[in-house]
Amino acid sequence: VAEEKDSKSKSKAPVLDVFSPVWSKTGHSLLASARSANNKDQWLVSFDPETGKTQVVNHEHDGAWVLDDDDAPSLSLLEYGFFDTDRKVWLLSEHTGFRHLYTTSLDGSGSLRALTEGKHEIWNTKLSRDERTFYFRSNQDGPEVMHFYSLPVSGGAPKKLTSEVGNHQVTL
Repeated sequence: VAEEKDSKSKSKAPVLDVFSPVWSKTGHSLLASARSANNKDQWLVSFDPETGKTQVVNHEHDGAWVLDDDDAPSLSLLEYGFFDTDRKVWLLSEHTGFRHLYTTSLDGSGSLRALTEGKHEIWNTKLSRDERTFYFRSNQDGPEVMHFYSLPVSGGAPKKLTSEVGNHQVTL
């Protein structure tokens, strides 16, 4: 982790970039991503604006590089959000070596629950307005083929919504 000396305390603190804030529907919580300057660590952090409390929801570490918005701007920004009356968080993580969809509790008390798995990746994830379905693009049919899928928030098998071979782009 890159470090910077505080001239008063002489202690070292990590240099972080904080970006991509997402407010809950109720306005009682905020999610934001914080990344170390050397791009080896990234945290998803929740903030309670009423109490000032912060909570790490997820931490990613990669000895080489964690995904950055600049790495794949045509595919997707970093993706996460709230659901279940703002009690739960959904996010994409590469901790298995592949980018997949997970859920966890907002307070950080639960472990990550994988909704997708396998040797493919998930991109451009959106949660439906009724918070019952995730929509995303995935390369399940091969590295050069991107299809559009739906998946119930409760999990299960993703349903392929496109059929022609290609790199499908969908806007919701």
